[in-house]
Amino acid sequence: MQQFSRRDFLRLAGAGTTLATLAACTPAGMPGQQAGEAEGAAAGETVQLAWIMRSQPRENEWEEERVATYQSENPGVEINLIIVPFNEMDPKLNTMIAAGTPPDIFSQWGESGFGDYYARDLLLDLTPFIEADDYSMDQFLPSSVEPYVRDGKYYSTPQVNNFAIMLFYNKDLFDAAGLAYPTTDWNDSESWNWNIMLEYAQTLTKNYGEGLDAEYGANLTRDIHHLAYLFAGDAFTPEHYETGLSQTSQLDSDVVIEAVQSRADMVFDLQVSPSPADLESLSQLGDIFMTGKIGMVTSGSWGMRVFQDAPFRFGVAPLPGMRDNKRYAFTGSWLIAREAPEPDAAWTFVKYLLSEESCTGLAEVGFGSPRTNINRDVWLPKYADKTEMSIDELESVIFGSVDYSVEHVNHLFVGWPQITQTITQDADPIWLGSATAADVLTGTKEKLDVVLQNIYTEFSGT
Repeated sequence: MQQFSRRDFLRLAGAGTTLATLAACTPAGMPGQQAGEAEGAAAGETVQLAWIMRSQPRENEWEEERVATYQSENPGVEINLIIVPFNEMDPKLNTMIAAGTPPDIFSQWGESGFGDYYARDLLLDLTPFIEADDYSMDQFLPSSVEPYVRDGKYYSTPQVNNFAIMLFYNKDLFDAAGLAYPTTDWNDSESWNWNIMLEYAQTLTKNYGEGLDAEYGANLTRDIHHLAYLFAGDAFTPEHYETGLSQTSQLDSDVVIEAVQSRADMVFDLQVSPSPADLESLSQLGDIFMTGKIGMVTSGSWGMRVFQDAPFRFGVAPLPGMRDNKRYAFTGSWLIAREAPEPDAAWTFVKYLLSEESCTGLAEVGFGSPRTNINRDVWLPKYADKTEMSIDELESVIFGSVDYSVEHVNHLFVGWPQITQTITQDADPIWLGSATAADVLTGTKEKLDVVLQNIYTEFSGT
């Protein structure tokens, strides 16, 4: 069963593991020193850095080009670029850490994220480097920085900006059905909300259940915590977002049950969303939205890049909520290992990756930059023709999502792999139509709270 999410995209994009060894920059010896001034290694010795990244072809090309260019300009540091598929990222990272050779530079490319790494004391405090260089963090969107500040200290810098989860729609199907395109204004909950989206989905659906002859109105997220946001609820406690730890959840609250059941009803009651069997059939053709048989799907702003080769025009709109506009966002982060043997060289290279030149290159291959000016000048114009949307419209819906987003919990919560496994392994009966949300979530909460208590005990010191 497929739903388009960042996790699915990374899983499908990761085809193998590549190890590229390239030479790069000159080290820096003290926080704030520039390349060529360092004393991190003995004179004439090469400083080695390990940089681990996800397997994503277009992004990998940018990474390899960045390292090669850095090498030509700054001999003296050898960078081992380790490219790993999504489902192998956490095992690879943990293996390197256990062996005492953590990657010098990494990001949040597996199930685990910043909150987990911070709790495990894996991250270097970058504050001394930032202060010594007078490096301005104000050049980035606050939403890309603030979720990762702890006790006033910086343990990361922005890496890529995917903004909030949004709704992508097939303009050709909308036109054929005589439907007006949704607003790009996140404040407009009168013309665009959950109930109106369901009406649109009913109009778009044709020949339901007739295999490849069918067209389906929508295939939206099945992330339980995200569905809860749309109905003004939350599966987790406020404390969990603040500290990364909690001893209990709110998985069985009335609003969470309502939200999850409403999503399941799109399949088994309203019949506007493909069933598991339908999804299996469609997936044989590739990405289900790219088949042209789905009217609306959920995706982060990476959908702009993924759908640019679709055989139809597409648009992007706010993901409609029932009672709230709260959405989750994925903000990438550059992280340096606390045990990195050459932290100055690693910091110098991270700054290079955040340079105007590097971020422009990232936007040119289709990725949202941490620098807003580059997004407007380079990234968004790439999609204006395909979407038939103006730069102002694209900016409204994509940049406008920031005020309604919360960083995704896999980046914030300690032990997220155990948490999500507990939730998802119990949820199948809901999505298969063999049990209601109320039937399932009460029992799942009991199991989840045991997991949360164990994580809390391990990392809270109590």
